[in-house]
Amino acid sequence: MDTVNSRSSSSSSVFEASTKDPQLAINAAIDDIERLLGIYQKSGGVLDRMEVLTEIEALRRFVLVRGALIKCLKRPGRQDSKPIGRQICEALQGMVGDVPNLVKTCSLQGARNMERDTRRAIASLNFVGSLDPSFL
Repeated sequence: MDTVNSRSSSSSSVFEASTKDPQLAINAAIDDIERLLGIYQKSGGVLDRMEVLTEIEALRRFVLVRGALIKCLKRPGRQDSKPIGRQICEALQGMVGDVPNLVKTCSLQGARNMERDTRRAIASLNFVGSLDPSFL
């Protein structure tokens, strides 16, 4: 559970996208989050969880183009007809709900990492929910 493997970051991460024209980069960033969310939902892995959280947190960089970000989060997902914003919030709520069971199987350091990731998930949930309450 606590084993960390090195993994290359996604090529079209939100961090990279935000250095370009934000209006054009939002769709690519949301697509990348949707892809990572699908990977996380299938595997439930800790590394996949961390990668999703990092990319969702990075959405805050697009706050200056809030309207375009909200529009993009309202579009339906590829695999699910629910808006992507709602899918993200449901995944974040699931991450928070999984923590008690995950902590039971972790070492002390792993439990600390889970606590940190839980704070990140709650902050991201608050951010996405503040964009549009219907996502919650």
